[in-house]
Amino acid sequence: MALGAAMDETEESRRRSGWGELGHKWITAIAALITALAGAGFFIGRSTAPEDSASASKPEHTVTTTVTVQADQQEENAGTGATQGTSANSEEEKWAGKLEWSGVFTGYNLDLVPPTYTEGRYLNGFYDSLESYGEAADLAVWKSGSTPSKAECAAAVLEEGSDQVGVVKGNQVCGQTFDGNIFRLEILSSGREMRANAVIWK
Repeated sequence: MALGAAMDETEESRRRSGWGELGHKWITAIAALITALAGAGFFIGRSTAPEDSASASKPEHTVTTTVTVQADQQEENAGTGATQGTSANSEEEKWAGKLEWSGVFTGYNLDLVPPTYTEGRYLNGFYDSLESYGEAADLAVWKSGSTPSKAECAAAVLEEGSDQVGVVKGNQVCGQTFDGNIFRLEILSSGREMRANAVIWK
């Protein structure tokens, strides 16, 4: 019995000794694993962390440019009474603007840009008529209520052009200059001071 008890005690001592050694190894391995996992979590957290608040809140710079375009710019041609304006079909037009006649000895050569008085060749407007001097233009009053185009004006002048026409406010007058430029006049007023909107095509 004493021998059996001694053997049991020796076996139990070996078991305890083995588990004790194995237990220390397991504890060390688990501690190393925890340390590794904690380190990995730290680096992952750093790599996915949001940007620095100073750089994240830094506004982007936007450059704004303002361009102002004056659509109805007019340029007064001193001494001529011809006022230039803008037009949607300016690529087909030689000149567009307003003409004013204020007496017998005022007139325009419509072959010039801007239209200007030239002695011996000019278009005069006075009271209720337009008159061409020096073959400055052939004229024809447009008889339709519409606004004539370049082609329609050319056809009207070819059919019934003359060097003088009677006009009243609201008339459309077609013409062809000495150099062959087709034009259209919209009579704004007649009398001692006649005014008209003019379009001269190339």
